[in-house]
Amino acid sequence: MNDLMEGEGIMTYPLGMYKGQFKGGLMNGKGISTSPQGDKHDGYWLDGVAEGHGIYTRTNGNVYDGEFKAGKMEGKGVETAPTGDKFVGTWVNGRRTQGYFISKEGEVLPYGHWEGDEFVINEPK
Repeated sequence: MNDLMEGEGIMTYPLGMYKGQFKGGLMNGKGISTSPQGDKHDGYWLDGVAEGHGIYTRTNGNVYDGEFKAGKMEGKGVETAPTGDKFVGTWVNGRRTQGYFISKEGEVLPYGHWEGDEFVINEPK
């Protein structure tokens, strides 16, 4: 007999707490992970890492609602700032790559891409 968690449960660990589904002692399925600082990830897990759709809420108020792969933001998503402004686009390896901004008033800014930490508007062709 092994002592690995299976089914629903709660686990606390140095980086926070997880409440949700387990398989083979790892986070697998739907669950919520909360860090000691208050960051929260509500989504799906595979073998202990975020995988598939999730909502990640940072303590600074930013909320990412989108896809995760191997524990990082990957694919399509929307990041909303506490001000209500949004970035709609794609992420690769945890970083925004391309998309557009929508102001809290609903104004859509031109489509662009990220070069390092700078957003560059794509020039019309």
